[in-house]
Amino acid sequence: MSEDKSNDTTTSTTTTTSGSASSSPSMDTAPIMIDEARKTVKSGIKTSVDVINTGLASLEEVSATVSEPVVKGIHTVEKEAKWLGQEASHLYTVRREVGPWLIGGSTLLVGGFTAMRRGRLPGLATGAVAGFATYLGVYQLDLDAVQGAVKEGMNDLPFGFGKK
Repeated sequence: MSEDKSNDTTTSTTTTTSGSASSSPSMDTAPIMIDEARKTVKSGIKTSVDVINTGLASLEEVSATVSEPVVKGIHTVEKEAKWLGQEASHLYTVRREVGPWLIGGSTLLVGGFTAMRRGRLPGLATGAVAGFATYLGVYQLDLDAVQGAVKEGMNDLPFGFGKK
């Protein structure tokens, strides 16, 4: 048995008792190459996990800095909208008690601004229209009936509108 070594580290030529030569990876270098490949893959995975974790951490920081003021703003708007809704509901329930004040105020406000811009006669006309619209809103309009009519398909609106 003779063994012939060449400069190539991955293959060696061996002579067997029958005298034939074969080329195959050396049994001594194969486990070393597999270990090196595993180390390379492990280090690559570790590096990619670290990069991804760093990116996710920075993304989380950015989203926290952006979402914190937005959430505070939303909570403020919710609080103010709730208060405004309660006030509107309260005013709707007591609207008949303060009806004359609402009608007079809207008549004078709209009519006065129009009179300053356009003259006395247009101011009187628009004031009268604004007062009449306010009267309808205070004494004739029932929001529960309007909501019911919307749900039923606009068939029972107040003032006879939408009736067939």
